[in-house]
Amino acid sequence: MNLLAEWQKRGIKFDYYIPDMSLDTTSDLKRFRLYSFPDGPGQMLKQIDALGMKFGQYFSVTGGAWSNARYAKMAPSLVPSPQESSHTLFRYGFLAEMSGRLGSLCVASEPYFSTLKDAVVHHIKENHAGLIKFDGGDYYCNSTQHGHLPGKYSTEECLNHQI
Repeated sequence: MNLLAEWQKRGIKFDYYIPDMSLDTTSDLKRFRLYSFPDGPGQMLKQIDALGMKFGQYFSVTGGAWSNARYAKMAPSLVPSPQESSHTLFRYGFLAEMSGRLGSLCVASEPYFSTLKDAVVHHIKENHAGLIKFDGGDYYCNSTQHGHLPGKYSTEECLNHQI
């Protein structure tokens, strides 16, 4: 924010400030990362307003590591690779087939679709986000458990949910 204030003194002004990778990837995408925002986003939002900018929020749509694939509730929405089972299997509290891999999330599946939708509405209402950036979507899912056809036939349903 201090750098943006310095730039404004030189005539460089932005309309929106959109922090990248600001949300907690182990939650419902409503919370900000504690190590970046230990007291929440309040101070950042005040500084954005003081600089005459508007707040925007970034969401990685299907990129598991950049979204909330670490959130245990999202396990049913993970996209299996072609060689993996389409069923979510846990062993000792961890995903069995996807150990160490976060993969992609299917935007057309639950609980991810509702979680993402609720998070977007939350940031618009609570943090007055005037711009929502959706990034990192591949809209392809191999699962037979997400309520859509698998593979190339999944893209239509995934894009319909995104819209």
